[in-house]
Amino acid sequence: MDEEKKRETGTISVRGKGHVEARPDEASLTVEVEKVNLSQEDAIEDAAKFMDSAIRILLDIGVAEENITTRRISISPYRKWSDHSREYVICGGKANHSITVKLDDISLIGTCFDRLSSLDGIEITDVKLSKKDKSQEYSNVRKMAFADARSKALVYAEAAGMTLGKPVSISEPDDELMVMEERVSADMSPDMNPQTQYHVPDLSIDACVDVVFEMISR
Repeated sequence: MDEEKKRETGTISVRGKGHVEARPDEASLTVEVEKVNLSQEDAIEDAAKFMDSAIRILLDIGVAEENITTRRISISPYRKWSDHSREYVICGGKANHSITVKLDDISLIGTCFDRLSSLDGIEITDVKLSKKDKSQEYSNVRKMAFADARSKALVYAEAAGMTLGKPVSISEPDDELMVMEERVSADMSPDMNPQTQYHVPDLSIDACVDVVFEMISR
């Protein structure tokens, strides 16, 4: 009896990608104030008082105290150009104070803009949306990435006249599971009353996976 011909085997490495979207349920933003005065001490005092007013507003609309954190405090000399000396000269102090605010309820974004805009000189920046629990989205996007890798490998196997075998190794490249935290598009105008209008887009979640499959001759 003839010996059964041993089938040749090899491997193929492919990268698969997945993409899903998720509805955000939390947000964060930065509140910043800059004050200039005749001295650095007066400037930092003015900034602190101003920020205290902003924090009282945030607490009043329902933001938890533990969700308000200091981001940056800085103080520096304030310089102005002097035509007389032909150089910038110190004429006071400048203080910057900024806080990060986490909103467990994204419906508060418009209220934050409306209430804080009553403080002349306040700056609201870096508004981002996120989702508290993304475990289901992570699972789905990884499954999609693997399915994409297998689909690509099947095409190569068919083109090579071979049969696709089982996966030999599966690895996720470092930093290849990405969540795009969307910035809110907010439009403020004097005619907008009572609430600032804002658009809440979906979050984009992307993943990559590297898979090595067996390739078996037919």
